[in-house]
Amino acid sequence: MEVIVVRRPEDAAPIVADAYSALLGAKPDAVLGLATGSTPLGVYRELVRRHREEGLSFARARGFNLDEYVDIDPNDPRSFRATMNRSLVHPLGLDPERVRLPRGQSSDPQAEARRYAAELAEAGGLGLQLLGLGLNG
Repeated sequence: MEVIVVRRPEDAAPIVADAYSALLGAKPDAVLGLATGSTPLGVYRELVRRHREEGLSFARARGFNLDEYVDIDPNDPRSFRATMNRSLVHPLGLDPERVRLPRGQSSDPQAEARRYAAELAEAGGLGLQLLGLGLNG
């Protein structure tokens, strides 16, 4: 494992985007681990820029998000689904079904976690996972 330390979040965005770009170049149907929050936004902006200006393709890739809020409709603008649609799915022109999130409105969160884990395993597991650290690290 390689650890790269940068001073500002915006300095990390091109480094992380390089890793996603390399993975997609080697494996266009890669399964990408995605996250929400403020940490990944710079990365998503850089990936969208590369898609628009350099032709980076996500057409065959699939994404799996870490989580979703419980009891919030996925169409609610505060949901992680809506956040992903705004920051990555729509700007890349992706089919929203290619970016999976747990079902936060499930009546049985434990069963939903098992279902989601099985869906991820069936997809072949993650090729690369983006995580956010947040203010409290």
